[in-house]
Amino acid sequence: MSSPLQPLATPREALHPPTADSPRTGWVMSLLAHALLVLALTLGVQWHTADPEGVSAELWSAVPQIAAAPLGQADGQPQPQPTPPQDTAAQEQAQQQAQAAAEQAAAQQAAQQAAQQKAARAAQAAAEKAAEKAAEKAAAEKAQAEREAELARERDQRAWEKRQQAERDAREKEKAAQAKAAEEKAAKDKAAREAQAAKEKADKAAKDKAAKEQAAKEQAAKEQAAKEKADKARQAKLAEAARQDQLRRMAAQLGSPTGVAGANGAQGSTGTAQRTSGPSANYAGRIVAYVRPKIVSLDSIDGNPRAVVEVRCAPDGTIIGRRLTHSSGNRDWDETVLRAIDRTGKLPRDVDGTIPPTMEIGFTPKD
Repeated sequence: MSSPLQPLATPREALHPPTADSPRTGWVMSLLAHALLVLALTLGVQWHTADPEGVSAELWSAVPQIAAAPLGQADGQPQPQPTPPQDTAAQEQAQQQAQAAAEQAAAQQAAQQAAQQKAARAAQAAAEKAAEKAAEKAAAEKAQAEREAELARERDQRAWEKRQQAERDAREKEKAAQAKAAEEKAAKDKAAREAQAAKEKADKAAKDKAAKEQAAKEQAAKEQAAKEKADKARQAKLAEAARQDQLRRMAAQLGSPTGVAGANGAQGSTGTAQRTSGPSANYAGRIVAYVRPKIVSLDSIDGNPRAVVEVRCAPDGTIIGRRLTHSSGNRDWDETVLRAIDRTGKLPRDVDGTIPPTMEIGFTPKD
């Protein structure tokens, strides 16, 4: 019969990890993990100002391997306990070293993070200062732009007001010019109308005057013709009367004692010539005053020309002839005087009751 199964002797190497490589491997892996962590933190928090997140690290050590149960060992039998490793002190030392390295790395990382945070805060302060300066500059530029825009608006407003004032002035000037032109035109038209009216009035007056003068001339011509005709008839009558009177005087003279004509005023004459010495001193003035109402006034006569007319009268004062002996130099005045004498017809007697048969009388317009 076979004997009960005895536990197989487990070699030492099967129950414990290798002693020589175990601390070195854990230290290397710890350093590698810390290096990766530092690299990740450096890349993650570089130039960031946020507080860094917490970092956790796990330390790994070699785990003793348990040898498999020997063949033929029943499952219900208790397994033999592994023998504690003999190099526990070395592992603890390695763990302490790894922990110190991790703490040193964490301290370095914390210092680096603090430096990075300080640099980030400095950069943030510089950025804030630069942003503040930029904001101040932008505000100053904005204020300057607003002032320039306000000045531009004021200039535009002044220019617009100036243009409006210029347009108003131009309109007022044009309106004043139009009003002045209209006033001048109205005054010119009025002056033209007045001149035309004055011309028409003057023309009418001239025509009326010419018509009146023509009518007066025609009337004077008619009167002159009638007067001449009457004068001829009167003169013929007077001549006949004078002839008859002369015949009577001759007959009387023939029948007188002396037979001498009394015209010379000799002694023994019976005529009136002996008693007549000539007209009185004021008789010529009386004749002029008597004829003047028959003179038609002539406004066109310049100066005071004098026309002398010889008048012949019958014994009763009837004018039987007139002749211009001295012209005044103005034909119209001469004709006017002659026509006035013709209109008179008969002269008054002198103070002694006689009428000179012939006399010269002077007439002037302004006597």
